[in-house]
Amino acid sequence: MTSKRTPHVLDSLRFRRLFECLPFLPPVFISAPSPRFSAKQSQIHSNQKSSKARFMGSLSALDQPLQYPIARRDESVVDDYHGVKISDPYRWLEDPDSAETKEFVQKQVELCESVLKKCNTREQIRERVTKLFDHPRYGAPYKRGNKYFYSHNSGLQAQDVIYVQGNLDGEPEVLLDPNTLSEDGTVSLNTMSVSEDGRYLAYGLSSSGSDWVTIKLMHVEDKTVEPDTLSWVKFSSINWTHDNKGFFYSRYPAPK
Repeated sequence: MTSKRTPHVLDSLRFRRLFECLPFLPPVFISAPSPRFSAKQSQIHSNQKSSKARFMGSLSALDQPLQYPIARRDESVVDDYHGVKISDPYRWLEDPDSAETKEFVQKQVELCESVLKKCNTREQIRERVTKLFDHPRYGAPYKRGNKYFYSHNSGLQAQDVIYVQGNLDGEPEVLLDPNTLSEDGTVSLNTMSVSEDGRYLAYGLSSSGSDWVTIKLMHVEDKTVEPDTLSWVKFSSINWTHDNKGFFYSRYPAPK
């Protein structure tokens, strides 16, 4: 009986093509043939493997070894845990705002870009992924009070837009569009919760990928936002009380 799975050889090659442009994956992951290969399939794999560097611009085609930025070791940082000395020579990297950390990160970025720009399938991958994401998407609607809420993305929007409508046949209105919160798109909607009576929207915003969240409160009816904010929130959900007079959240003490 002839197997119908022989096309998986080509599928495997297409899958590997995507990852050959990424510098952080071990070569064995992208080059080892499946143990289910037949002798003929193994020969096909061998032929493809011999030409993949020339055709795909993979890491094996790099002319010289990668020059990684040197991370300074600070041997003076030593913690004492109940008499046990533990060194932490790279603690300086925990400060993302220091000039030294920024310089190190920038060198890492430059190294990554120097590798990726040599991958001649990068633009093909970008176009394919863009095409796959370019379709409208909806979040499941839910009812709060006498209103309905849901999220919608037209296709290539960076963040979903939150909509509200008065009834199932009503005209949807934009309640909150996170894409307009900053010109450079670095402010994102981290969490949100609508009160049970549908009158208030509490939502948390984060900037530049930070885990720190600032919670704001909006009146759903007229979309006005209260001036007061809640800061130093991290890894927290927002849960309204049943009487709609407040909500629960967690936060950290403000740094001194």
